[in-house]
Amino acid sequence: LASQVRKKSLRYLAAKVGVPHAEGIPVLVFNPLAWQRSEIAVAELVVTERFHDVTLFDGQGKEIPAQVVRAKDFGPDFHIWVQFLAKDLPSLGYQCYRLRLNPGPGKVSVSEWGHFSPEPATLPAPIKSPFKRIGLKIRGPYYEVEFDAEDGSIKSLKPILGKGGKKTGKNIFGRGGANRLGIYMEKPHPMSAWTLDPYAEGPLPMKSLGKVEIQQEGPESLTLRAQLGWGRSRFWLSTTLHAESPRIDCSLKVDWLETGSESVPGPMLRALWQLASTPKSLTCDVPYGVLEREPGREVAAQKWVDVAVPGGGLALFNRGKYGHSLEKDSLRLSLLRSSYDPDPYPDLGQHTIEWALQFHPGNARQAGLARLGLGYNVPLECYQARTQKGSLPQRHSFFALDSDADFVPTGLKKSEKGNGIVLRGYDAGGKGCKVQLPQAAQELDLLEAPLSSGKKKAVKLKPWGIVSLRMD
Repeated sequence: LASQVRKKSLRYLAAKVGVPHAEGIPVLVFNPLAWQRSEIAVAELVVTERFHDVTLFDGQGKEIPAQVVRAKDFGPDFHIWVQFLAKDLPSLGYQCYRLRLNPGPGKVSVSEWGHFSPEPATLPAPIKSPFKRIGLKIRGPYYEVEFDAEDGSIKSLKPILGKGGKKTGKNIFGRGGANRLGIYMEKPHPMSAWTLDPYAEGPLPMKSLGKVEIQQEGPESLTLRAQLGWGRSRFWLSTTLHAESPRIDCSLKVDWLETGSESVPGPMLRALWQLASTPKSLTCDVPYGVLEREPGREVAAQKWVDVAVPGGGLALFNRGKYGHSLEKDSLRLSLLRSSYDPDPYPDLGQHTIEWALQFHPGNARQAGLARLGLGYNVPLECYQARTQKGSLPQRHSFFALDSDADFVPTGLKKSEKGNGIVLRGYDAGGKGCKVQLPQAAQELDLLEAPLSSGKKKAVKLKPWGIVSLRMD
């Protein structure tokens, strides 16, 4: 319901944007968060003509890397999904882009995406690719990565250092590899839906069901795909390197057919990263704060965790999978289980699970992981526009703050009483931060009762402080 309301509201705003007649398909990209950010965007577009490739332009007419990552045929027309990095999108605002379809000798192949394990749309090999590769050893703008030919896991990952890109850092992963799927067998135990077996046997290896291949390569990204199996279940793991973002995106499609019972051990699926060093703690994102937790058991974290690695840190972002653990030099993320009490088939069926990795210099606060993690979980919204008259410009911000980078706005809503607007946020750095508001505001508690009678335009938060501010 919330998704429908959001989409309906954004379509209403899109209809108000003035889009002059020009070459190409206009694409509006909305930033739902209250700070300027750069983020990977995927725009679904409807086209009626076949083409060779695409060219994307920003609001200033500058060409930016983009590529088709998916396509679906609907008969008279077909849909394409175009991926690109939307840079410096306005806070709680939007930007208009233009996409040009380029004719040529080769055509984008369109595959029907009606079945669970889709075959991707493919493009002719690009004339210019930012990635250099020999087999499954790939060097891009941010990393030198070597993939395992059997299961598609990462054998080594070395950050590219300096502006010239000639030097590489140390491998941050150990000999056991990373981004590897493993099965753990949990012994039968009461209340299995709520409690994990701390002595689960594993990891048990997967079986390769096909050749690890480059799924797609273009000016914006490169994706590698592996097909795996264990028991009756099947797995399709895609790993994407971007040309203009240090984030490594991972998408796992699972047909999970495993079960457990009172007499049979239950399989549990985890993603694993063996590190080159042994971190002393696991930095966890929690509601309105960050906690340092000791290794040795599975703990809940919201949008991200972070561990120290040579030269900086490794952030693991997730979308809806909260069970993290650090066991000696192994970082783990629990994905699926086969608990039987009280529900005997809790995870049975088809799943799409997403997570992302990002190396960063410095610590979690210096890397701004609180904002990056929230941004990963609140993706950009893209809409195909049309030539039209409108009262709104092609680039606009509806609400903007002048704040320290540690301040994370988490909500902007209508007040419970009256017609005011309430902003809520917190200090994610643990050092205290400052916020400059666009107009004077009254500070409230969490129930929106006034904490003072006065109003102010500048607010200073205590370390880990939460603030609610009403603007009339």
